Amino acid sequence: MPSANEILVRRFFDEICNQGKLEVADEIFSADHKYHDPSNPFIVPGPEGMKQLISTYQRAFTGAHWEIEEMIDAGDRLLTRWTGSGRHQGELMSISPTGKQV
Repeated sequence: MPSANEILVRRFFDEICNQGKLEVADEIFSADHKYHDPSNPFIVPGPEGMKQLISTYQRAFTGAHWEIEEMIDAGDRLLTRWTGSGRHQGELMSISPTGKQV
């Protein structure tokens, strides 16, 4: 039986990332959620930041898709190994489109 954390993470990848249902972020991210990635320091806290982040990749990569490869549940933390793919058709953080499948 999947844990509550696993259910939330699957919803993130399935509904927000792959189906483009950005409004689901309002349900699964707290207002004070912080995204920790030094390559994306512009991400604002809370659901709006996650909507901003995912939509950036969805605009840059046609057919963007995130695949969960593995999940390891450690109680209050969940490690998720995933793979992202798509065709680079739009600008991504000042990187011009290459047209390549990634």
